[in-house]
Amino acid sequence: MNNPSFLQIDNLSKTYPDGDGGSLKILSDVSLAVSQGEFVALLGPSGSGKSTLLHLVGLLDGSDGGRIYLDGKVCSGLLDGERTRIRRESIGFIYQFHHLLPDFTALENVMIPGMIQNKPLLTLEKEAKDLLDRLGLAHRIHHRPAHLSGGEQQRVAIARALINKPKLLLADEPTGNLDSVTSQGVFEALLECAHAYSLTALIATHNNDLAAKMHRRVRLDKGILVNETS
Repeated sequence: MNNPSFLQIDNLSKTYPDGDGGSLKILSDVSLAVSQGEFVALLGPSGSGKSTLLHLVGLLDGSDGGRIYLDGKVCSGLLDGERTRIRRESIGFIYQFHHLLPDFTALENVMIPGMIQNKPLLTLEKEAKDLLDRLGLAHRIHHRPAHLSGGEQQRVAIARALINKPKLLLADEPTGNLDSVTSQGVFEALLECAHAYSLTALIATHNNDLAAKMHRRVRLDKGILVNETS
């Protein structure tokens, strides 16, 4: 893709204490440019640093070195309040486990991020219903998570991640807790929504078949990032 980079990662490093007085380097001078509207699959074995990289890019944690740019603006090293504002306004998160609130319906779970942003309730409800309809859940909007299948719960989580119209979508093994048939449907729904909303996406997955549906694949191995294919 020839679009300008929306996400730019320059020489990002992260080290954690190892519990024995030493340190464990998780990421080593990671650099990555993701174009506006590009979907990049982040591959690598367990423990390779995929989740750590997503946490840093999502401004949930700070790095030891390097910089992160979103839409040309430096986002690393900001104060907590500013990082929170950027996350709420510009970044959508999807995790392996849906983390839906059990006492709320599918519709209410999707609406919650918009309510935090003080969006008008009538507008927000319509947008949430439209998202759930796009994801094939129009008939399930009033069901609580316990009465939804695993695939349906993850679709609700996708809608929740998109309700504030983020520019960047980060997903950490979004189908890792689903069977192969269900994961295929959920992943295709995720990509369809991401295309429809013109998102830039960085998605960690172990599934090579799903990764092949993305524009590009990169791989983390022992904290070092390499382009696998284009």
